[in-house]
Parts: sequence; structure tokens; C-alpha cells
Amino acid sequence: SPGMPWITDTWAPSSAEAKSKERAPVPHGQPARGLRDVLLLLLVLVAALAGVAFFIVSYNVMVRPVKEASETQVALQSLLQTGQRRLEAGDWAGARDSFEAFLQAMPGDPTAQAGIDFSRQREVLDGQYAGALAAEDAGDWQGALRALEAVQSQDPAYPGVAERIAKLQDRVATEATWQ
Repeated sequence: SPGMPWITDTWAPSSAEAKSKERAPVPHGQPARGLRDVLLLLLVLVAALAGVAFFIVSYNVMVRPVKEASETQVALQSLLQTGQRRLEAGDWAGARDSFEAFLQAMPGDPTAQAGIDFSRQREVLDGQYAGALAAEDAGDWQGALRALEAVQSQDPAYPGVAERIAKLQDRVATEATWQ
């Protein structure tokens, strides 16, 4: 290259130059020009690797923990929202699972604990209500009425229970009249 004679000298010396360099003594304590260039290249590579290592260590120490904490917070918030949606949908077991997973990361959280307690209570009430319907279908109107009244005493706003109690009370009264 015309603008970079050292490249030509270093990498492609003419045969006459090569022979003269072979014969020319290198002063003691000073490396040959080619060796000096290789050492400079190695120094640049080591500096670049040190820079990359510094970046990686800095990222792991400063950026990654903040990023992971943010991701954890988003995941926990998602668990709470999923639990609430499942409660609204009547998926008591699914809601309880979401809230329990949240409690694994945040023990003692009152919102999650309330969701678990509510879902368990609703599972019990749903079981009692289903038992009342089965008793009614089997013709055990007194048993069905007792079961429905137990559900209503625990949750007066339980869907459909007041109407079904009124219906069964009419049936029981009618049955008592015919006996």
C-alpha cells in the first residue's frame, strides 16, 4: 500500500530486504519490528477482552438484578390478577392455586390469603348446595331445605339459594297439608 509502508515492510518484504534483515543484527533489548507489531496487536486484544469482561460484570451486578426484580413483580401481579379473574369466574380451585403460588413468593400477603379463604369457603358452599339439589331431586325436600338453609346462613347472598328455599318451603307445606 502506498500510504502504509509498514504493512508492506512487515508482511511482504522483498527477498532482498528479507535477506538484509536476516543479516542485520537487532539491537539488544529491542524487539524486531514484526514482533513489536504482534505485541501491540495482542495488547489491543487484551484491552478489548478486558472491556468486554468489565461490561459483562457491570451488567450482571447492576442491570440484571433490577431487570429480574421487575420481571418478578410483574409475574406476581399477574398471579394476583389471575386469582381474581378465576374467583369472578367461579373457578375456586384455579383461584386457590394462583393465590397459593403468590404466597410462595410473598408469604403472609393478606390479599392472597383472603382469596384462598374465600375460594375454600365457596367450594364448601358449592358442595353443600349440590348436596341440597341432589336431595331435592331424590324427593328429600326436608333434607334439601335444611342443606339450603345451612348454605344461606353462611352466605345470605349465595346465588339462587333464597328462591330455592322459598320453593321448597311451599312444597313442604303442600306435602304437610296432604298428609
